[in-house]
Amino acid sequence: MHQRLRILFYTTPISRVIALLALFYTFYYIVWRATSSLNMDALWFSLPLLLIELYGAINFALFLFMTWDLKPVPHPAAPDRRTVDIFIPTYNEDLSILRMTILGALNVQYPHETWVLDDGRRPALRDLCEKMHVHYLTRPDNKFHKAGNINAALTQTNGEFIAIFDADQIPFPGFVDQTLGYFVDEKVAFVQTPQEFYNLDSVQHKTNWQAGQTWHEQSLFYNIIQPGKNRWNSAFWCGSNSIMRRSALLSVGGIATETVTEDIHTSLRLHAAGWKSIYHNELLSMGLAPQDFLAFTIQRLRWGQGAMQVLRRENPLFKRGLTFVQRINYLSSITTYFEAYQRLIYILAPSIVLFTAVLPIRTVMLPFMLRFIPYIVLGILANMTMSKGRFRPVETELYNLLKMVTFIKASFALLGLEPKSFKVTPKGASKGLAAISQLIWPYYAFMAVILLSMVIGGLRIAGLWGDLGGDASALLISEGWAIFNLLLFIGALRAVLQHMTRRNTYRFPVQIPVTILMPNRSIHGITTNVHEQGLALLLTEPLFESDSIRVMMHLPHQQIEGTMVVRASNRGNNINDIKVWHTSGPFTPATPFAADTLDEFLITIMSRQMHPQIQPALSL
Repeated sequence: MHQRLRILFYTTPISRVIALLALFYTFYYIVWRATSSLNMDALWFSLPLLLIELYGAINFALFLFMTWDLKPVPHPAAPDRRTVDIFIPTYNEDLSILRMTILGALNVQYPHETWVLDDGRRPALRDLCEKMHVHYLTRPDNKFHKAGNINAALTQTNGEFIAIFDADQIPFPGFVDQTLGYFVDEKVAFVQTPQEFYNLDSVQHKTNWQAGQTWHEQSLFYNIIQPGKNRWNSAFWCGSNSIMRRSALLSVGGIATETVTEDIHTSLRLHAAGWKSIYHNELLSMGLAPQDFLAFTIQRLRWGQGAMQVLRRENPLFKRGLTFVQRINYLSSITTYFEAYQRLIYILAPSIVLFTAVLPIRTVMLPFMLRFIPYIVLGILANMTMSKGRFRPVETELYNLLKMVTFIKASFALLGLEPKSFKVTPKGASKGLAAISQLIWPYYAFMAVILLSMVIGGLRIAGLWGDLGGDASALLISEGWAIFNLLLFIGALRAVLQHMTRRNTYRFPVQIPVTILMPNRSIHGITTNVHEQGLALLLTEPLFESDSIRVMMHLPHQQIEGTMVVRASNRGNNINDIKVWHTSGPFTPATPFAADTLDEFLITIMSRQMHPQIQPALSL
């Protein structure tokens, strides 16, 4: 019954009714706030609070506008005998990451050529490309970074269509077959697909391992907002997991190089030139999400700075060639970065009340709450139902908080304070707490301010500090609001501190039966995580640290061998009354074929749209 009600709640007619009710009530609430609740004696406080509520109402209306219709675009079959190049631009990513991406590209079924575009000019990568029989391209400099790298490759290749994948984004075999058909419309410039991630333990993920459920911070964008933009021919290129028409790119001078977010900028120029875009909402590749807060912040800062550069240099409001609805869609996506200021005011507002006893709203508290509560509840319900459950109120607030300082910093690019350098999102190990201390200290400062304001507010309520400034209930509500903010900070910092790793490569939590081949006996066990460079095992006997052991992995259709150096072997809890030991260490496949076989097995798991991190109970 619960599941049926949930499905009914997310149906299009029900969601639209709730959305319209929320929209009309939001309009009523904002008008009432502007005409009946401003504190004219404290406009310095009252007016900013009203303005951010108005900003939130506009954002809500734009969200409904973009997500009103999620019907997919008709999907033609892929035409035969078209020439396709797959580009893999790279700079400094670990070769094991690139190896899996290249393998994924080689396994794409539609005839194509694979090109690795190396801005790192690494001999080891050149050798890897030769061994894997793919093309290797480089250039003498790194001008314009990824955009310049792709543009340089455009002059040395000639495929009619170009599929682009970042170094950590692995295409599935059917990628081209499922996307190329859209190009029978000669005006289609590019097809974008979702970016999904296999490291479900990243800082941007919320994964319930027991329930087998996962959610990440970009779920709403890739599963709801981008599909909704199809209706307005406004879905934009995301830089990877996409396929583009070469002639369309060349018609606008190639990939845009004037900003650090070449994707949305290039999309803007293509749409202004009259080209069409398609968002194909099917999982056709998977990659690495930023694992820790440092990588997360570097990526979001680049996105925010690039959006500000686009707004300043090629503002969608004034860009010739765009339709009215395209302007609205682009502005909605770009101005979302200003939500950081909205979040800042919502954090500071209750503390200002507790510090000063100045109220930003001049009205009796009960009539205010009778209007405010339906406003909040209807807004949350509308966001949840229009997003088909992808919008999660608490998690959204938490990640908005984590992005707040970064996006405020990024907004200065609107004033011409350009990024000092282009930073590639790190793919390796965390640098530890010291590396993120400069990123999280503002959050500790905010927590200190909140706690101090709560103490002063408590003293006011008890009659031990100043006056109440009017209605005591307003101070009590501010105390509750401050507690909510404090809990958000605690949750955000907990997420940051829990997602740091010492490994340079991600290990897939996949269970594969193994046999340890000893000189006079064999030990049986199962993997708990796997990568071609390292393993963790559950074994029925202990091993000694520094031992070099032969490991045979029993894959579904064949066996592979390799050597593992034992770094740790510790007694674990019994499983089904069997004693087990946790054993881990670096792993080296016996042959390149064994490494390819292992990587292809892991890619196959992903291509079946499985989440290997979510597994049933272990059994030996």
